[in-house]
Amino acid sequence: MPKAGKGGQPESVLLGCLLNEHLRLWCANGKTACVRVLDPDDIAAAIAHGIAPRTSLQPGRFREAGRYDPAGALRITEEFPVEVAKEPRKSKALWAAATAMFQDAAVAAIARGEFLVLEPGGWESTTEPYARAGARRVEDEWTLYAEALPSPTASSWPEPRPGQAGWGVAAPAEPETLAALGGLLTDAVAAWAKSPFDVALTFGKSPDGPWSPDD
Repeated sequence: MPKAGKGGQPESVLLGCLLNEHLRLWCANGKTACVRVLDPDDIAAAIAHGIAPRTSLQPGRFREAGRYDPAGALRITEEFPVEVAKEPRKSKALWAAATAMFQDAAVAAIARGEFLVLEPGGWESTTEPYARAGARRVEDEWTLYAEALPSPTASSWPEPRPGQAGWGVAAPAEPETLAALGGLLTDAVAAWAKSPFDVALTFGKSPDGPWSPDD
């Protein structure tokens, strides 16, 4: 685990969800920081698109990382100006922003040949709860899937089997199916995350490789 910064020195951090212009960072000392990104469009192109540096908390799983300077900079692919900010409270608008980010992150991951896992943030890895989305081949046909633990109870998900801890859905890989992933992921994580800022994005390699609607 990296050493936490002291006295305003840059420190290694894990990147959370960029929601509008706010971003939670998980510091190596166990604390969190919320920053307001002054150039959100520029940093959005680097986060959750396979560009930001990564670190592995468990074999085959990767989270994005950067270097945070409390004086006002976050280095990812380059240095982005940020300022310390109060974390916005959860709201319908904030969850809507999370849905858009989850959707964008899932689409980009699938096109790279990866799957996306949404988990509680921090430097400690967990096995549950989680929500996952990706693409796989089933009998030579591409399928998009979403799965979650615990089983989602939202109406967007099929009713789980009695007594089953986790649940999943799958459908033929089509643009309409792809467009539904963000909402499914949000409905799954909203059952255990107090705020979308609590969620970390983890990536892994898909055994069947990349898929996009153009394939």
